[in-house]
Amino acid sequence: MRDKNQNYIQFYKQFRKVVCRKTKLSRLLRTTVTVSPTFPSDQLKIVYPRKFREIRGLVIVHYFFPESLMWEVKMGLEVLNLNHLNKKQILEIRIMLSSERNMIKYLFLTNRYTSHEIFGNIVKDSYQAAENLKAFPVNTKVKRPVRKRGYSDKGSLRPRERWLPTHDFSLTAKQNEIEEKRTKLDKVSYRLINYLENWTNLD
Repeated sequence: MRDKNQNYIQFYKQFRKVVCRKTKLSRLLRTTVTVSPTFPSDQLKIVYPRKFREIRGLVIVHYFFPESLMWEVKMGLEVLNLNHLNKKQILEIRIMLSSERNMIKYLFLTNRYTSHEIFGNIVKDSYQAAENLKAFPVNTKVKRPVRKRGYSDKGSLRPRERWLPTHDFSLTAKQNEIEEKRTKLDKVSYRLINYLENWTNLD
């Protein structure tokens, strides 16, 4: 919970003001590599970070990008592979990515971060994420097929006695375990997001 002398409305305004001020200083928003009618999004490739702090910073700051770039980054973050993060980090990213209001409600209600951390390290991370975000034009050159004769395989087929089994039931059990964990994580994130969306105690 935030400071007792600060309610949600005050925290909301202060957080937006601080992040907006930092974002305006970002080098990224002054460059020409943005989504525009003359530079369509399907010709733009954005390189996303891997570290949790950088991903969290980008999730926070992308809400303050121009609308076209904001939606491009949001769609990229939603399909980003987060398997290298732990469950708490994945839940936090999903909650903050659901909407801007849910993100600010989460930061206001959570005991995970103090106000000093939010307006210090977390805002700093979001500013650096905007600074480090890289976008490149996609190479649209058409690749022409090359004609060749024969096979590329020069007799690399392994002997029949060395063939792998066609049905490995240990892999099925492992996949079921992964899907079960994923389903539990989806349920928890859905409940948390639903709670934040219905939370109306703004005092």
